[in-house]
Amino acid sequence: MRKVICIALIASLTGCFNKIVLAPFGASGDDLELREHVLYGRASTACFSGFSSRTKVLIVPVQGVIGADSMLSRGGTSVAGIKRTLEIAEQDPEIAALILLIDSPGGTVSASDQIHRLLIDFSAKTKKPIYAHVDGVGASGAYYIASSALEINASSASIVGSIGVILQSFSVQGLMQKIGIEYRSLKTGKNKDSLSPFRELREDEKDFFMKQLTQAYEIFLRRIMDGRKDRISEDKLRQLADGSVYSAADAKQYGLIDSVSYIEDYLADVSKRMDLHDPLFVAYLPPGKSYSLYNVRSDRRASWMSLLEMPDHPTAAMYYLWDGGF
Repeated sequence: MRKVICIALIASLTGCFNKIVLAPFGASGDDLELREHVLYGRASTACFSGFSSRTKVLIVPVQGVIGADSMLSRGGTSVAGIKRTLEIAEQDPEIAALILLIDSPGGTVSASDQIHRLLIDFSAKTKKPIYAHVDGVGASGAYYIASSALEINASSASIVGSIGVILQSFSVQGLMQKIGIEYRSLKTGKNKDSLSPFRELREDEKDFFMKQLTQAYEIFLRRIMDGRKDRISEDKLRQLADGSVYSAADAKQYGLIDSVSYIEDYLADVSKRMDLHDPLFVAYLPPGKSYSLYNVRSDRRASWMSLLEMPDHPTAAMYYLWDGGF
């Protein structure tokens, strides 16, 4: 009888801290089951029938290139993955807060904005606070997402910033001329092949795209001011928002972030200020791997080549992206 009780207790504890969550991860083919993994904290509290009575804080990784679809599971962050994570968290009453664990150079304009909106809506609906910790790089679209948090912390060796928008293309016109290849294009409008690598941009096209970049840039600044207007003035932000990246210490001095500390210290600080007694820090991640607070990252880091391979994003597109972050 004792043996049966012990086995039942072990099964209960296992179910409590590594339970299956029915959560498709992604949006285009590679749907993965997610499990709740304990990343940090002592998983020793009593639980019964697979349910914990202990408060949890959800760690949400924002890592690698930020994009729309699940092919970014190679090492990036997708809108679909974040959306599903928030849907699960919304159904778990034990989740007291979210902490974004950021190490990303940014990504597409649209994906960064969608994730920001999802986080804002989640916090407003559930009344659960969101915090952000930068552990490495919190640049461009990643900082855009971080601005949805109540506060932003960064480890001392991290870099933050690269506030701006970039649109990249390339030209093979010179090479074509050298080898005698002529570009021909039949089109219904003069701008149909704008940003083609086979011809130079006209001045009116440059003006058109700069207008779009400026609009996306202003949205970026507005998102930051929405979250940090009590910590940085708009004039100061515009001075800093020239694409530069800053050390954690400088970012704190300028008002881009709120504090500088290691992740363990920050988790303890958030727990204390929220009056959470020894919470569990968990994440919803695929099974089959042992995770901790220090290896939440995917095996591969998304690169610029991942963006080029994304079927639903052209190579010439607007990005909140720091090129130096790869």
